Amino acid sequence: MRTISNGHLRRARLPAGLICLCALLFWCFCASALTAQETGDPLPPAEQEPVPAEGATPEDAQDEAPSTEEIARLINQLCARYYDDREDARDALERIGPPAEPQLIEALKHADFRVRFYAASVLGKIGSEACIGPILDAVHDEDVTVSAAAKQALQGFGAKALEAIERIKTTRPQDVAALDAMAAEMMKGGIEAALQRFVVSDGSIGFYPNMFGELVKSGKAVIPTLLEIVTDPGYEFITPANSEWTRAMLRRLAIDALGEIGDKSVVPELQKMAEGDIDGDFLQNSRGLLAEAAMFSLYKLGDTSYVDQYRKQLEETIEQFQGNDAQYRNELSVLLCRIQEYDGAMKELLKVIEQNPGEFIAHYNLACIYASRGQKANAMEAMRVAVQNGYTDHEWAMIDGDLASVREDAEFKSLVGEMKTKSGRRRRIVLQDGTVIELPEGVDIRIDNGLEPEPDPQEPPDVEEPPINDDQPDEGGDETPPEEEQ
Repeated sequence: MRTISNGHLRRARLPAGLICLCALLFWCFCASALTAQETGDPLPPAEQEPVPAEGATPEDAQDEAPSTEEIARLINQLCARYYDDREDARDALERIGPPAEPQLIEALKHADFRVRFYAASVLGKIGSEACIGPILDAVHDEDVTVSAAAKQALQGFGAKALEAIERIKTTRPQDVAALDAMAAEMMKGGIEAALQRFVVSDGSIGFYPNMFGELVKSGKAVIPTLLEIVTDPGYEFITPANSEWTRAMLRRLAIDALGEIGDKSVVPELQKMAEGDIDGDFLQNSRGLLAEAAMFSLYKLGDTSYVDQYRKQLEETIEQFQGNDAQYRNELSVLLCRIQEYDGAMKELLKVIEQNPGEFIAHYNLACIYASRGQKANAMEAMRVAVQNGYTDHEWAMIDGDLASVREDAEFKSLVGEMKTKSGRRRRIVLQDGTVIELPEGVDIRIDNGLEPEPDPQEPPDVEEPPINDDQPDEGGDETPPEEEQ
């Protein structure tokens, strides 16, 4: 399902922090390589420009039982001069899988940081619990890229990594504090990742029943971090969340997760949030968005008063604006979907479409209801109309649990392709209050106390021609040219 606000989706830009993080890691990678060159230290024989065996390629590693020599050759190729060669070796080792694990564990101690980096990365994808300990050691690697790769690999092991840390603490009493800190960071990163996966690249989100299965399995252990995300304005995210809008969306998802986990100890905090804007428009700002999420989580936890009050307000408003009430019926349909009264939601959506046939969010949510009920033909028809009328959020459509029953349908895949094509032609920005502005091709904006259109960057800028001064000397003259105007 998708939420709505005045008939439109809320959107935001891709967080710039993701780009900055990639740039930082790339810079560290290059700096380490240059340092090795400048010191002039000779590399050990295994690191001297490994050359693949004649006639052999990384694809040879697809054999069912690769030799230890073949695996060693591929590991040496992880520090080859050319990036493509290193990536080919990494891919081949991933295809080999578990048989390469023992040698990759040894490669975590390799003298070349590139080998250690790739070894940690590959083990994170193919490794068993036996490699968690060595990867934990690699977290303390002197090279920042290796340490980052090791942390990322541990995240992939989830609860198993945390269990391994608890076991390792019994044999390393001197490292208990450091291991506890690492476990806390892993827990925090895992919780954020479980939320982040529902924020698509433009910053928008949606909802469907039982979204947070991973967090529900963890139970009370994740509640303190979720509450910290929700209540602490200064909470520092490990995952990229540099946009205020993205942080608001992650907080909203954290509130949804608290409701789904079902622990009533969080009710007082959620009530504080729900009361923050209960009489206002829930969808006009980030504070209202969090209040709206809190009221739905409270509904799941047994306190229905906030949802009942909001529902009554919407129904009274619809009665007041009969015939011109599509916006409020849309909001009521979302409320009914959130509390799983799908018959009532479908009734409201059909009335919205009757008033405004081009309301693509209504068509999309109608498709979700049909699909969740196994009515595939009706779901695909509604989805087709939604796309025809402008729905382009292919990313959310691919993760929306309501559409699971039709996701492998050939027509659905075709519609996803159409959405991708259409989304490439549209450019939107979101203002601080969530207002969506859709830009035509060739126009950009800069927010500077207002909106200022800018020309197409592909067109040459207008340059003011300097005035002709017949009194200036010819080229090579002795007179000093006038100072350039600042």
